[in-house]
Amino acid sequence: MQRRAFLRGAGAAAAASLLLDREGLVGCQVFAPAPDAGPGLAVFSSAEAATLEAVAARMVAPLDARGLGVMHEIDRLLAAADDVTQHDLKQLLRLFDSSFFALLLDGRAERFTELGPSDQELALRKWRDSRLAARRSGFQALQRLCLAVAYADLSLYRDIGYPGPPALVRRDGTTVGGVLRRPADSSHPEP
Repeated sequence: MQRRAFLRGAGAAAAASLLLDREGLVGCQVFAPAPDAGPGLAVFSSAEAATLEAVAARMVAPLDARGLGVMHEIDRLLAAADDVTQHDLKQLLRLFDSSFFALLLDGRAERFTELGPSDQELALRKWRDSRLAARRSGFQALQRLCLAVAYADLSLYRDIGYPGPPALVRRDGTTVGGVLRRPADSSHPEP
């Protein structure tokens, strides 16, 4: 019994030491004031941008999130959002990359950005399938944001076989935006 207690204590001390080295006092960096925006960014710090870049790469795969500029577009959009929304998203990204919360909830001591692609996929699945509603909601918020920004890129339309939004035909016969499509069935006359 004494040996087990010693091993448990030694393991806890090693884990605490690991966390203290990486994130300050027991990983509570998540609740510290957010750092200023990184170079070339309006809202995100460099660490938050790296986390979002890694999350987006997994969320929009097989598309190239970096090539589409998903992280930079989210940063640009978030700059127009209110302070509460900015704070919440930044805090969510810091939670995603916190080794303390990963150890607490998933049993791993690595940050999300330190994981390989397959381990990142596993970490995302754990967020998606979590028993904690707040964790699932955080996953869904990031997934929807990343996918919406990625698929809003007009350069993808041709690649995914989407001809673009349809043209609107006014009563006077003029068209507004979009693509005017010919009906597939000739029995339907063109507008």
